[in-house]
Amino acid sequence: MAVEKIESDRCIGCGQCYQACPSDVIRMDNQAHKAVVKYPEDCTLCAWCIASCSQQAIIFTTTMVSPVFTSWG
Repeated sequence: MAVEKIESDRCIGCGQCYQACPSDVIRMDNQAHKAVVKYPEDCTLCAWCIASCSQQAIIFTTTMVSPVFTSWG
């Protein structure tokens, strides 16, 4: 799963999801004063954005699977 989108009708533009995202996936749209998913391919599936969103505006998709990381080559 990964962040798919942020429902603009639910987003209140508080920026909590933007501040919580350690991977810079979410950005603030300064014109609309809403959060937007800018780099979904960088999502690490930490779900901090979902935990921080009081409006439940963040939608995850089940079509993207997290790659398996190994410590060896």
